[in-house]
Amino acid sequence: MVDVVLCTHGHRDHYDKKTILGLYQANPKIRIIVPEGIVQTLIEDGIPNENIVGLNDGEHAAFEDIRISAFSAAHPEILKDEQGKDLNLGYEMEIGPAKIVHLGDTLLCEQLIDHLQTMEAPDCMIVPINGQDYFRTARNCIGNLSAYEAVMAGKMTRARQLIPCHYDMIMGNTCSVLDFVSNMEEHYPEGGIALPRLGERLIYKK
Repeated sequence: MVDVVLCTHGHRDHYDKKTILGLYQANPKIRIIVPEGIVQTLIEDGIPNENIVGLNDGEHAAFEDIRISAFSAAHPEILKDEQGKDLNLGYEMEIGPAKIVHLGDTLLCEQLIDHLQTMEAPDCMIVPINGQDYFRTARNCIGNLSAYEAVMAGKMTRARQLIPCHYDMIMGNTCSVLDFVSNMEEHYPEGGIALPRLGERLIYKK
């Protein structure tokens, strides 16, 4: 059973209508956490309003022993709709005693850096590492943190472990995870790394 799903923004590789509808149909009580600015998209796609939780920067949601806090992500900059609702988010999650942070798709900006520097050290931090370059931008492919920037973002938060993401899924928008590992060794050797394979389970104990 799936209780909660988090979507960082409305791009198809982060919010897939078919997948979300299938999860809802299999789990009618599921709660789907999304930026407030894309709530209407889910409603139009057939997800009942009562199953949707829209959040903006600084807002929270809680479900039993899970607490979720949202913060703005810069993809490629901090974007809001005409009503001022966020379109791209990252999430801080407190699940029992563990704290997990997912940066979402993002570049670094002053607002995000300020937030990272005041964040309580997470047990695990999930960071995009596919970067950006001229050729991706020319194809209208929005980039994310480079491997170096992702490592430094983790270092700012004093994250105990980093998990890289967004490097091996979309053709034409990939990169080598070895660059991330090399930057960890050079710039944040005290931080841990996890590189789970597809379907592999990670268990945290505190």
